Formats: sequence, C-alpha cells, structure tokens
Amino acid sequence: MTTTHGGRRDNTKRRPDDKRGGVRIPRPGKKLGRPRKEPPMNAQIWQHRTSGEWFAVITHEGVVTSAIGPLHHSELEPVTTDDIATNSDQELADALVDDQDSYNWICNVG
Repeated sequence: MTTTHGGRRDNTKRRPDDKRGGVRIPRPGKKLGRPRKEPPMNAQIWQHRTSGEWFAVITHEGVVTSAIGPLHHSELEPVTTDDIATNSDQELADALVDDQDSYNWICNVG
C-alpha cells in the first residue's frame, strides 16, 4: 500500500491483534463486555421539570412501583428506601409512570 507521498507504510504486514498496534477484531458471536444492568430495585429522587416538585420513587427493572411526594427540600436528605416503600401512594406511582417524561432523575437514594 502506498501513501500520498509515494512511500511504503510500515504497518502493512501487522496482524490485527499485534501488540505493537492495530485493531483487535473480535470473533463473531463473542461478547464484547457486560451489558449495563439497572439494579432490580432502585430508590431515586425525581423532580418535575416545570413545577420543580420533588418525588422519591422506587423503580423495579426501570418501572416506577412506589412513590411519595411532593417532598419539601428538607425531607430529601433523610428519605430512605423503607420510607418510600411503607408510605407509598399507588395513585401517585401510576401517575408518574404515565407521565415519566416530565420528570428529571436527580439522584439515587443510598
């Protein structure tokens, strides 16, 4: 192979998996890495985009299953997963599922 200046490229004889450089091509069907998985249950704080109201939610495989709120900013720090699960409002959780695009994820509850 020639370059634009007419000289020969040094790397034309390298194998794709050569340690000196090049591209490593995986075998067909080989997994390239672990897919990112959301934990089965995840407690999060969400904020409504227009009203600014804060909600604590529990998601299970990406779907809201429990929710409490709206919360005052002073209530955000001490909220736990147990608080969300025991004080959950099912109607609120269903409403959040229906209008999920109107909320921003703020943080996970640890």
